Amino acid sequence: MEEEKQSTVTIKKTTVWKALSGVLFLLLLASIYTSGFGIFDKSPTGGTVVEDKTKPENTIQRIDTSDWDLSNQPFLGEEDAPIEMIVFDDFQCPFCARFEQQSFQDIKKEYIDTGKVKFIYMHFPLGFHSMAAPAAEASECAKDQGKFWEYHDLIFENQGSLNEANLIKWAEELELDMDKFNTCYESGKYTEQVQAEMQLGQSAGIKGTPSFLINGKLAVGALPMDDYRGQNGMEKGFRSLLDEELE
Repeated sequence: MEEEKQSTVTIKKTTVWKALSGVLFLLLLASIYTSGFGIFDKSPTGGTVVEDKTKPENTIQRIDTSDWDLSNQPFLGEEDAPIEMIVFDDFQCPFCARFEQQSFQDIKKEYIDTGKVKFIYMHFPLGFHSMAAPAAEASECAKDQGKFWEYHDLIFENQGSLNEANLIKWAEELELDMDKFNTCYESGKYTEQVQAEMQLGQSAGIKGTPSFLINGKLAVGALPMDDYRGQNGMEKGFRSLLDEELE
C-alpha cells in the first residue's frame, strides 16, 4: 500500500506541474505581448515603437526641419515662440495618452501659455493600432470646423472606447456640422495627408510614439517633467530639454 500511495502522489505531482507549466507558458506569451502586463514597466517614459525596441528612449540628436511646411499643422502657443516643439502622436497609443494626462499639462502651463513654446501636432498612426489612422483623419475633419484640439482631447479622454461609432458621436458632442463632418470623413479627404505626415516622420528617423522634436532635438517617450534615472543613468526630463533651448 505504501508503494501504491507513492505512485499515486507522483502522478498527481506530475499532473500539477504539467498544468502549472502550461499556465506559466501562456503567461509568458501574454507578458511578451503586453510588455509584462505593464507591471514591470518601471520606466517613467514608455513609448510605442514600430521597430528597434532596444534603442534608448531619450536619445538626443538634431533633426533639420527648416524645409518642412508646417503652416497648416494644428498648434498651440505663440507663432513666434523661441521653442518649436513638434509631437508625432498616435490617438490609440497608451503612452501618448500618458503624456497628455501628465507632462503635457505642465508644459502647457509653464511653456505654451507663457509664450515660450509653439506646440505643433503631427500624426503618426502606427500600423498595429487599427483605429489610429481613422481617428487622425476624423480629427482633421474636426479641424476644418475649428475644433481640432477639442476633438483631440475627447479622443484621449475616451481612448478606451475608441471606435468608429464614437468618432461620430464625439463630433456630435462638439456640435459640428455633421453633414460636413461625415462627408469629409467618409470621403477619405485626409487619408493622404495623414500618411504623408507619418512618412515625413519616418524620413526624420521617428520610429515610435510619442516622439518630439524640440527645436529639432529628438526626444522619445512620455518623459516626465523632471530628470529621472533611466537605463543609462540620469536622463533629462522635459523641463531640462526645454530650458536648454531658452539659454
